[in-house]
Amino acid sequence: MKNLLIIGARGFGREIYNLALESIGYGTEFTIKGFLDDKKEVLDGYDGYPSIISSVENYAVQSDDVFICALGDVIYKKHYVDILQAKKAHFINLIHRSATIGKNTNMGIGCIICRNVNISCDVTIADFVTFQPFVTIGHDAIIGSCCHLNTYSFMGGFSQLEN
Repeated sequence: MKNLLIIGARGFGREIYNLALESIGYGTEFTIKGFLDDKKEVLDGYDGYPSIISSVENYAVQSDDVFICALGDVIYKKHYVDILQAKKAHFINLIHRSATIGKNTNMGIGCIICRNVNISCDVTIADFVTFQPFVTIGHDAIIGSCCHLNTYSFMGGFSQLEN
């Protein structure tokens, strides 16, 4: 069993913690180890969350660790992902059980697929893409790396979104 570390313990990080509890693989492939964040006090006043273990910069990657980046700002997402990848960190995809993913969809690493997302067939998704709830992606769409599609976003068939 792998130990999931969530990068970012602020609002979106807490949402991703709750998503992870309802995602494919929770309890069978991974459990949640905690958060990586440089501000230890951001969880003060919030009950029921795992602790902040370290900052990204100071964390020593363990062999049974896996990671997901819960940062909404794509510039910071790329920055912290790059730091951990340089440390040989392994990223997983978090996919909520209610998501629908069509045939022949190719997905990179570190993707977050929230509740009620509908991804059609023959879609190409690069690394570290976030799909907020109720996003719909049409057939043959191509989505570049580090993209963040907000709630109720729609991409039609054959559309493309760059990195």
